[in-house]
Amino acid sequence: MVSYKQAPEQQPRRRRARNSLTRPEIVVAAREVLKDGGIGAFTIRAVADRLGASAMSLYNHVESKEDVLDAALDSLLLELRLSDDPARPAADVLVEYAEQHLAHLQANRWAIPALFRRPDPGPGAALVGEAYFATALRGGADPQTAVDIFTGVIAIIYGAAGFLGSEGDSQQTREEIAETIAQVPLPATASVAEPLAAYGDDAQVHRILTALIHGLLPRQPGVAPRT
Repeated sequence: MVSYKQAPEQQPRRRRARNSLTRPEIVVAAREVLKDGGIGAFTIRAVADRLGASAMSLYNHVESKEDVLDAALDSLLLELRLSDDPARPAADVLVEYAEQHLAHLQANRWAIPALFRRPDPGPGAALVGEAYFATALRGGADPQTAVDIFTGVIAIIYGAAGFLGSEGDSQQTREEIAETIAQVPLPATASVAEPLAAYGDDAQVHRILTALIHGLLPRQPGVAPRT
């Protein structure tokens, strides 16, 4: 005799109670979703699933998807603690700010495209700007020059982080890029193939940041220009 066993009923997935969630917990889950899947995978439902909660329960703590994204980005920028040293030249401190900023972005690549969309997510972003502005002003910059330094630095580090942020099997190596450029039938371009292929490496970024910041800050008496 053939017997048929009834398949056990699928137990519904248990959901957390609405009052068991906290906003900081939601921010942590949002960052996990962004790290694993990038901005394209970021939804309220994805964050809720990470928490074992219903999507609607999150709205007791957040206003919208954008609110969660801003909170995630802000928490990341709050980790970037830029501290001035008044005993050192302001220009040198600003270069270190920029390199520390870039390293933090490269360690959290999910944030790069998100910050292009949401460049001012909250207090964390304001504190980063405050550090740059205060140090530039200490170095003798007027308000416009302080803004020029900050926006110039942002353009450089976001450009480098974004350009170098893609990963995957199809990504070209620097050697492949240099070889391709060298074969271009344009003599000036071909002659700079090797340094051009080094775009975004640490040494090049340092040179550009140094030239920008030292070039815009007023030269202090008795201090030779940096190269």
